[in-house]
Amino acid sequence: LNFTNADPVLLKSTLFPKGGWINCISVDPLNGDRAIVVFTNYNVRSLFYTIDGGINWESIGGNLEEFPNGSGSGPSCRWAQFVNRPEGLIVFVATNLGLYSSKILNGDNTNWELEGEGTPLEYAVCEMIDTRQSDGFTGIATHGKGMFSGTPFVTSIKNDYNNDYNNIMVNPNPVNSNSKIYFKDKIDFSSIKLFDVNGKF
Repeated sequence: LNFTNADPVLLKSTLFPKGGWINCISVDPLNGDRAIVVFTNYNVRSLFYTIDGGINWESIGGNLEEFPNGSGSGPSCRWAQFVNRPEGLIVFVATNLGLYSSKILNGDNTNWELEGEGTPLEYAVCEMIDTRQSDGFTGIATHGKGMFSGTPFVTSIKNDYNNDYNNIMVNPNPVNSNSKIYFKDKIDFSSIKLFDVNGKF
């Protein structure tokens, strides 16, 4: 690859903070026009999202920012990663206050949810995320608390009545002590199989 003639405006936006420290650029492996840029310093907007290959950007820090301009006590964001599953897209963000996820990127209204509540991952300093798109396997590297891994969705629920996966809404996996599975339409018969991390049910 030869970047000597690369156009410097490709990653330029009036929204990007001046003097910001870019720690990660994550490109969706299944859609090269979709990307997230992560600025890791405090008191700036941290997360920016494009769906057109970098022509236009929007801030997606949402509830990770205390104030819309990025100031305040919001966490330091370190990394972002796309995970594409048949059940939908999930985006992970590693921060100095834990791992967060969102299924809907909605500008400054994006809602990020803390992952790993009640585990050592909760509020850990998360530095990096990597994923395997074929099955959603995700690894998280932390500072001082080791590595964590898992699969963010239950992928083995099958509606035997009409084989229509679109009728099923699935909670993330792993779940806490209990979980609910919602069906959008009334059906007479379903088969539900729950697998552990080793593939056993």
